[in-house]
Amino acid sequence: MKKKNITCWWVVLTGFFLFFTIYAIAYNCYGLFLEPMSTDFNVSTTTITGLFSISSIISMIAGVVYGRVFDKFDMRIPVAAACVCVGGAMLIFATTHSVGILYLGAAIEGIGLAGATSMAVSALINGWFAERKGLALGIALAGSGVGGTVFAQVIAAIIQSSGWRSAYMVCGILTLVLTVPFVLIFGTQHPEKKGCTPYGAKTSDDAEPEKVNTTSEAGAKISSEDSAKTKKPGLGKTVFSLEFWLFFLGFGFVTIIVTSVKGHIPNYLVSLGYDYQVGANALSIAVLMLIPGKPFLGWCFDKLGSVKGILISVGALIVGTLLMLFCPMAGFFVIAFAVIYGFGTAFASVGYTAALYDIFKGNENFATVYALCGFGAGVGSAIGPTITAVAFDALGSYHSIWIVCAVCGFIGLIFMLAAVKIAHRKQKAKEAEKVEADVVTA
Repeated sequence: MKKKNITCWWVVLTGFFLFFTIYAIAYNCYGLFLEPMSTDFNVSTTTITGLFSISSIISMIAGVVYGRVFDKFDMRIPVAAACVCVGGAMLIFATTHSVGILYLGAAIEGIGLAGATSMAVSALINGWFAERKGLALGIALAGSGVGGTVFAQVIAAIIQSSGWRSAYMVCGILTLVLTVPFVLIFGTQHPEKKGCTPYGAKTSDDAEPEKVNTTSEAGAKISSEDSAKTKKPGLGKTVFSLEFWLFFLGFGFVTIIVTSVKGHIPNYLVSLGYDYQVGANALSIAVLMLIPGKPFLGWCFDKLGSVKGILISVGALIVGTLLMLFCPMAGFFVIAFAVIYGFGTAFASVGYTAALYDIFKGNENFATVYALCGFGAGVGSAIGPTITAVAFDALGSYHSIWIVCAVCGFIGLIFMLAAVKIAHRKQKAKEAEKVEADVVTA
């Protein structure tokens, strides 16, 4: 038991480092590079934002491949290779003087992001934890908050002192050093390969003696087979379910508000006349909120359920985004939106995964389902920041953009709540059928 508990928390630490480096730099801090890179290459902000869009599109496609691989094979080598792709892409960014090579680096980064961030950590936690999945997931994914807070200041300082290329060089080296060794040692999703069992799982000693109905051995066998089929729905049935598509679309809309706002926080505040460092500080505050926000949100999903968890986190995203409209009035609103919006962004990782655990409970193709649902997020990530940049270049203002983002968040909220409600209704119906079948065979 002691070995099991210690090892599973080393797995959580592995996930923490993946998010501390890869996720924090690629998703939380990319906005810091927009202005200096566009100036250095003498191109528009839209051109540099396009790097994020290319990365998101490639990640969306590669995610499906990773999902099938994670469902069928050990994760260590694929995830380690993904880490090398992300770290290598950062080194490409740091050394190239060609916009075309930048886009090639973004494609390589996208391949890595698909296999080294949310889906990988979610599959690890799903394999190693039978209980307290939300808390474990929240702790692991809080790495993006810690990393984002640290790297936002470090990157800003390096950019101002040595330039953006030096910042990317440092980020690439740290990514490789802090992720690959941990993944190769602890990055398997199969606890039995480490001589362990999942946290909270009943061992053979804990299990209750199986009750056998000797009057109808054949009937018991048929019931057992039916039960097995009920517990393991096929991938095709899952993908064509209404709850899948509602969640797919809902998370896509929510991703628009997450990626569009986060990537343009520094640029937005600079456009209002604030100093660049104020933009970096606001981004740091937003990312800092992920440190308490992710474990807390994981606890909310564990204790309060998916409906309340979604309402709390997506609601915070919407309110925080609307508060951005008041930033021209006073610096107080900069802090207020950063705190509230920053907490809400925890949904993009913890809330999304915890909701999937709930909606597709017991599904043996979880990693693939995760990746397929991620297509909605990929579309949102690809179009959100780019359309935001294009709209800003055309309008010269972010105000109407933030209103559209808030509307997208509200639509996503409604869709995802509907998905959870439908899934719960189906789960209750299956439980009722099982109870009825047990009564018949008793």
